[in-house]
Amino acid sequence: MLWKKVSDNLGKDIQKLLILDHGGYATSFIPVPILKQYKVIAVEKTTAGLIKFKDQGLPPFPLISVADCAAKKILESPLIAEAIVNKLLTLIPKGITFTDNLDKIVGFSDYLFGCTGQESIKTIEAFIHAEKDKTLISCSSEDKEFLPLLKAMQRKNNELVQDPFAEIRYITPKGATIRILKGGFPVNFDHSGESVPPRDIQLTRALVLTSIIQAIQFFNKKSLLNKAGIYALDAKTQQFLANEWLKDQPVVRYSQDIIRNFQNPDWIIKNSGGIYEPCSIIESSANTILSSEHPKLHFK
Repeated sequence: MLWKKVSDNLGKDIQKLLILDHGGYATSFIPVPILKQYKVIAVEKTTAGLIKFKDQGLPPFPLISVADCAAKKILESPLIAEAIVNKLLTLIPKGITFTDNLDKIVGFSDYLFGCTGQESIKTIEAFIHAEKDKTLISCSSEDKEFLPLLKAMQRKNNELVQDPFAEIRYITPKGATIRILKGGFPVNFDHSGESVPPRDIQLTRALVLTSIIQAIQFFNKKSLLNKAGIYALDAKTQQFLANEWLKDQPVVRYSQDIIRNFQNPDWIIKNSGGIYEPCSIIESSANTILSSEHPKLHFK
């Protein structure tokens, strides 16, 4: 449906298509005729989308990864965690235990958090036959974390879901209640537009904006077009955005080591996923000193 609408509305003067994707859906289903007729570049915002491409194979055109860039992975993650914790403070009792044994987690836990960006629960037996109440909470970007259990619960309840964000409950044969909050969608999806304050989430918005500018530049690099590849977000751009954003953050939020690391483009390259392809998104005047420098976004 999406691509039919796109195809029906593409003007004759259009030669290039830029896909801004969330979860890899638009990129995965792009029709072959469009691939043959247009130059295509995609930007992926989520880890879930990168996992999809790993499982299904890369599209036959460049893909710029915002999801795996150092600035998003290292600076944004605490913000999302903070937003989730704030939503759940009234639900979660004190006392947390860590283990890498999934069966053990299911057995003794009252609250389970899915943070993998993919199906973190592969078997449903431990839940269906549970003897104690359990609450499942997704912390990723889609409703994937508990999907097998979600489907099984819906089949057993035999009810039509009217609200995709409604809490789903299942009573086990032994009387335990299994709850999946928000219908399996991330718990910080609260219909507010952004669960993270604007001053904080502006970093992510800026990273997405500069990835679009990078994609525009890539259209002029003929050697990259029509070839599969995941490309890193420009390191100097990340450096500039991170440092400007960190100036407005509480000093206790990030360690001095993290702040120093974002002064180093080589460290940013090393900690960003994808192929490094130099760009010139941030252009600085050579006649200004560092303290008064005013970098600007640069289109080519």
